[in-house]
Amino acid sequence: MGKTQLAAWERDEVDSPELGNLLRLAAVLGIDATEACAAAGYDIAGALPTLQPYFRRKYPELPEAALKQITAITEKYGIDPNHAGPRPGEDEQ
Repeated sequence: MGKTQLAAWERDEVDSPELGNLLRLAAVLGIDATEACAAAGYDIAGALPTLQPYFRRKYPELPEAALKQITAITEKYGIDPNHAGPRPGEDEQ
């Protein structure tokens, strides 16, 4: 992503930023990618991975036992670990 493209974003001259550029910018700025996508008008809730694949990718050093504990904790609190995206009402402001 070049300086010209970034400047256009800053001036709000881009209606629909390219998703790849948006994700790279979010990573560089330390912004949550899901929130950045939502702010730009992308609905990626259905594209989110479920809990275990997410943790395996994000934290590859986690042992399998830790993943099972995380799954058990989510189930204990009534959260389906196989559901991708926010719970009903969770993303409402």
